[in-house]
Amino acid sequence: VCAEDTGSAVCDAQEKACEVAVRVETAQTFLPADGDETTDALTRKLAQYVALTLRMWDSIAASWRVVLALGVALPVALGFIYAVLLSLFAGVVIWSLLALLLGGMVLLSAILCVHAGWLDVPTDAYSTLEGALGAVASNDTAAMASAQAESLLVPAGSLSKDWYVVFAVLSIAATLVMLLWFCASWRAIRRAVAITEEATKVFSTLPSLMIWPFVELGFQAAWLVYGVFGLAVISYPPVWGGGSTTTLLALAHVAGTLWAIQFIKACDYTTMAAAVAYWFVTTNVEKDGCCGAAKCCRGWSSGLGFPKLLDAAWTVSTRHLGSLAFGSACITICQLLRLVLYAVHAATKQTKADRNFLVRFLFKCAMCALWCLEKCVEFVSYYAYVHIAIDGTSFCVACRDTFGLIVKYPAQTAINSLVKRLLCGVLLGLSTPFLASACCFLYLDSLDDFTASHSPLYSAAAVFVIAWFVASGISNVFEAILDTVYLCAFQDMDQNSPPRYLSASMRSALGIDAASEEAGGSAEYFKKASDRHQQAGGAVPVAREDGQPPMRAISTSDGIRA
Repeated sequence: VCAEDTGSAVCDAQEKACEVAVRVETAQTFLPADGDETTDALTRKLAQYVALTLRMWDSIAASWRVVLALGVALPVALGFIYAVLLSLFAGVVIWSLLALLLGGMVLLSAILCVHAGWLDVPTDAYSTLEGALGAVASNDTAAMASAQAESLLVPAGSLSKDWYVVFAVLSIAATLVMLLWFCASWRAIRRAVAITEEATKVFSTLPSLMIWPFVELGFQAAWLVYGVFGLAVISYPPVWGGGSTTTLLALAHVAGTLWAIQFIKACDYTTMAAAVAYWFVTTNVEKDGCCGAAKCCRGWSSGLGFPKLLDAAWTVSTRHLGSLAFGSACITICQLLRLVLYAVHAATKQTKADRNFLVRFLFKCAMCALWCLEKCVEFVSYYAYVHIAIDGTSFCVACRDTFGLIVKYPAQTAINSLVKRLLCGVLLGLSTPFLASACCFLYLDSLDDFTASHSPLYSAAAVFVIAWFVASGISNVFEAILDTVYLCAFQDMDQNSPPRYLSASMRSALGIDAASEEAGGSAEYFKKASDRHQQAGGAVPVAREDGQPPMRAISTSDGIRA
């Protein structure tokens, strides 16, 4: 380093500059005695998963306040915002969702027609699309979207073209049937809009309904943890020794866990339905206007409606647990049948039976049939829960009433179910977690201190999962309110003439008083004789045995004379 004519001071400085601090670490890897390259690769992959899990945990722990705020508080706030928007623009929202559904079906039919060779896409359409997207997005995003659109619309090969022809015909037929159904059911859609507007009034008296799902989620989470822990203990070979005993115990434990979860859902749904039914026949019928001073925001000054919910929960827990247990057992049986079929299908995956097309086709058909059966049982059961809350009947009688409702009002029931799925499943259930996770990612990505050592993607994923569970609970609240208002309104119209419990806005929306207002002073002439006499306090005319017109019973101060 030092030349012959270099001074000692310079040499010392040069030697210090060449000194580098080095830290030597020794890593030792221990493999089993019978380990090989395959087990080593699996071990390394497991280590990667563990490292990924630790990175995710560090990111979530560093932003736990943001995760809780956007995963829990934001969905609840959005639930109230959606309720306000639906109370003001329910008609616009529902008709827009139906139009989007129909537009999506038309777009799907067009794509299938392109694949079937019935429609040709211009060659310059993709470049035009890329240029239009480039005006509002980056060039890479526009090119990627154009490439995706081109791959989506490229006509299929000759081998799959016949299948696309079949799918295109089915899609066009389904679109036409849906369009005709909407046109024929426009009155039912108007009634669904009125029911939705009426349902949003519940939150002015029972705002605690929006946070009531946390009770259900807490019980379900606790029972799910117990179910997983119990299944792990049962499956541990030294405890039960394995074999058929372990299989039967595991199956029984899974059945009990599923039954308990369905029972918790049934109790929660019936409790909310009972509280809403009580609101429908009391607070909602008071003649102080739609949102008078005595009614508006009453729940905010009376314990947020918690006393009403607790009273409904007490009624359900002391009188209807047997009916709810039976209904939840019916759903659990359907779920168990599906699990058993999935297990059989998984066990035969690598066998010769799985290579047989007919066997695989039968498995798929059986899975589809059991899924349809489960959904039908759930549909009837949840309407039965509302009947139990309203009438206090048993589960079997409530199912009979549900079938009667479906037979009497098939179009209205179908439209209500579709609107409920669009409002609760799409608008609230899907948009809320996506919006919450997007807000989390954008906020954390803007913090340089956070992005220096953590990834905002992990926190956004955690927010999406938490918000999805919370939004599912809030969607369940909206579904319970819509079902209860629907059954209460139509039961009131069926059992009372004129209806006793419909609010003024609901009567106007359903056209209850339209005929009387149009008839004016002659309205009494068009009423049934029995209704006129009941209103006058007299007796109902009785038919004569000689076939002549019935005698008119006239009410006097001395009694009834013919």
